[in-house]
Amino acid sequence: MIVYGRAKLLVPTLPNAIPMSVPLHNNNNSIRSGFPSSITFEFFYNAFPTMSTSISTEDEASPPSPPSPPNEIQEQTEKRGSAVRCYPWLSLTLSELTPSRTVEILLEHQKNPRCALDFFYWARRQSGFQHTLKSLATIIHILVQGCMMNEAYALVNRFILLNKCNDRVVSNCGVFVEGFEKWASLPSVFSLLISACVQHRMIDEALQILNVMKTRGLAPTIKSFNALLNALLSSKRTDEFWDIFRAMSELSIQPSLYAFNIVIDGFCQQGRVELAHEFVIQKERDGYALDVVIYNTLIDGFCKAGELSKAKDVFLKMVDKGILANKRSYNILISGHCKKGDVEGALGHWDSMLENGLVPDAFTNNALVDGLCRKGKMEEAEKRLQKMVQEGFIMDSITYNTLINGHCKEGNVQQAFKLCEEMWQMGLVPTVRTYGAIIDGLCKRGDMQEAEKLLKQMEDNGPFSDPIIYNIMINGYCRQGRMDEASGLLDNMVQKGIVPDVVSYNGLINGLCRKGMLQEAEQKMAQMIQKGLVPNLIIYTTLINGHFKQGSPELALRLWEQMLENGILPDSLVFSLMIYGLCQNGEIQKAQHFLSEMLNTNLVPSAHLCKTLMHEVCKQGSIADAFIIRKELEQRGIIHAAKSFTAVITALRKGKCKQG
Repeated sequence: MIVYGRAKLLVPTLPNAIPMSVPLHNNNNSIRSGFPSSITFEFFYNAFPTMSTSISTEDEASPPSPPSPPNEIQEQTEKRGSAVRCYPWLSLTLSELTPSRTVEILLEHQKNPRCALDFFYWARRQSGFQHTLKSLATIIHILVQGCMMNEAYALVNRFILLNKCNDRVVSNCGVFVEGFEKWASLPSVFSLLISACVQHRMIDEALQILNVMKTRGLAPTIKSFNALLNALLSSKRTDEFWDIFRAMSELSIQPSLYAFNIVIDGFCQQGRVELAHEFVIQKERDGYALDVVIYNTLIDGFCKAGELSKAKDVFLKMVDKGILANKRSYNILISGHCKKGDVEGALGHWDSMLENGLVPDAFTNNALVDGLCRKGKMEEAEKRLQKMVQEGFIMDSITYNTLINGHCKEGNVQQAFKLCEEMWQMGLVPTVRTYGAIIDGLCKRGDMQEAEKLLKQMEDNGPFSDPIIYNIMINGYCRQGRMDEASGLLDNMVQKGIVPDVVSYNGLINGLCRKGMLQEAEQKMAQMIQKGLVPNLIIYTTLINGHFKQGSPELALRLWEQMLENGILPDSLVFSLMIYGLCQNGEIQKAQHFLSEMLNTNLVPSAHLCKTLMHEVCKQGSIADAFIIRKELEQRGIIHAAKSFTAVITALRKGKCKQG
């Protein structure tokens, strides 16, 4: 046991370990620059990073160790010589530690990856020495061959970070091939490179490395493909996602169930759940034994698409195949039914879950409470919750926030305040969402004074950067037509360092438009653009509607063009507003053009919109145009076109239309 400062170091029992108190003589310019005259604990740890030490504290007054007798010094010197024989690189001089010699030493320890790693780290710590890409590639290959994948991945990450800043990751990855062409570790090393690129969100580089593998005739591992598929799907790069999946088939790489699950999830995220279902059926025909994870992904896809009956069919089919449903299976179904408003269906799956011996977790309980609150069944939600608590369920912030939000929507703000107090008593800190629900409830019932008090309380408790509370308050002021207070609150946000978002401006612009203050609304939109925010579809729709109401179709058309220039795609509502507004302002030909554009984007006009346009065309006296509109609607399969055309027949009978 050796005293080092105030810590007592317990030297690990290792064969031929270097005694820490033996002086090292600086003969032959050996590498000792920067080190003390004797080998310290720090040197020992740096030289052998994988060796562990135990540290215990001892009183400062501990007496120093007595000097070693001559025979003990001789024994320690012999041990040191033995250590140098085991680790010959310890005696290397700085001039001898060349890049080529470094690689040679690593290769000499190829069959002892732990020793090779010790040398690699020891060399890295020497003053004036720096590893080359070749030595880095060599140690990574050695570690992969020795199945030390975690250590290899850490060094691959270092390679990525070293080359990321100068965009040389792909150009330098050739160093992992040259000289290692016959190494069995080669595909796995490239797999680690791809995984590391994906981790650093360098998807383009990962794809390029995959191409390097192809050009050099290397077969990528299934892990490489899985990592890429996952990353591309998460980044919504669906075209490249399918390219990679097809490449797996071309290279005769047999996808794993994990890869199948990614593909199914990909279909579902694109809204192509039926294709996901067909994919599952095909894989079953091909003889694959699919697992509960894959079925859960498909069930989740159908639930999110609102296809609850199909989700249940897949669930029952899974059970019929002898695959046991797990907790997640039931959670998906319960959550899906609750979001759809079918609480009875959710309760049915809840009972089935209990019958099969599965205990509902926090997600299950919160989903059911949320479903009941959405339906306004607050009393039943609290009764259910009371029973859950009796059975051991501990309410969390999500549970309280759900209840508080439900009570506020029902106008019962007092109960929401009580639950907020209860949260504090339970040691749970109310979140911005908690206060947001209460303030929203107060604003909706017109109690802006109480809302202001609660906002002040929040501000006094400490700064917060989320603009959601201020957005709710702005909407509350706008509902009451108090535009000065709403604008003032927006300015107050900026003064407090809270950055307004699109929603902040959306509420204010909507309020200004309702008051007929179009000029001020336009100014606010110009202000948000100046701050780098892009107006969304709601803002453009609000302003377009406001200009039509004030009889300014030219300004509405200007906003339409600006909206398209900003890459915002119109929906049915804004198309309908354009057509109605143009009709009301006598711009019938332009209204017809917008109907054609609406149909070209596969949006379906309402029956009322078709009838309005037909009627306005007939009022203009152009039966030919009316027939053209009818034909275009029928060609698109819009069934209410014929009903709308009765306006034309009526006009003909009254003699209001001129043929041709």
